[in-house]
Amino acid sequence: MPSLKVHQRTRSMERPYHCRECGKSFIAPSHLRTHEEMHKNERRHHCTECGQGFNCSNTLKSHQMTHSPRMEFRCDECGKIFIRKDTFKIHQQIHTGARVCNCSECGNSFSSSSNLQRHLQNHKVKTMYHCSECEKSFSSVAYLRKHQLAVHAAEAPYVCTE
Repeated sequence: MPSLKVHQRTRSMERPYHCRECGKSFIAPSHLRTHEEMHKNERRHHCTECGQGFNCSNTLKSHQMTHSPRMEFRCDECGKIFIRKDTFKIHQQIHTGARVCNCSECGNSFSSSSNLQRHLQNHKVKTMYHCSECEKSFSSVAYLRKHQLAVHAAEAPYVCTE
């Protein structure tokens, strides 16, 4: 549409393009399309609890679940609270000492699959750092030092420096 025609409509107040949603009228079809996009993004579904608006009724339903009481899983040992049952069960293995994930490479066992996956990375690393005190190997110097401090520092006899 030539811009002169649109300009003339601004002077004449002629608005031949009407929104089917709200009835508002426009001088150019592009203005109408821009306006109609606003209706698409309008938040028509409102939460009865807090008034928050949503574009989609399914999003509203998901939101409303935040207002209802959640199922919680509380650890009897340490009091930590979990929302998901699966993460609660994994956490409980810390207290029971259960090690259900076994490494097929070396036979070590772990309390969770994520710990096993972390361990499996060690088998892929070509350079290993071996503890001089025991038979354990580590994928980094940092892990080796952490091990030596945690395990062997208590075993070392006290030496007087004076």
